[in-house]
Amino acid sequence: MSEPKADNKVQLGCGTLIVIAIIVMIFSGGRESRSLRESVEALNVKIDRLEQKIDDLSKRIPERPPAAPPGEAAK
Repeated sequence: MSEPKADNKVQLGCGTLIVIAIIVMIFSGGRESRSLRESVEALNVKIDRLEQKIDDLSKRIPERPPAAPPGEAAK
């Protein structure tokens, strides 16, 4: 009996390789992505607070008439 050849090769398509890469990326960077999400969320909260403070300060500033053009101020 003849023995099977050891030249059996596996061919993976491009889509299969992409799926494998995505799976590896998900499982290898889970902690890092969670930390990044938490940092981004904290920054969003701070930005919201800053926007609220800017709005509050803008309401406190009284309305002023528009400034005169530089040439008219000397007259």
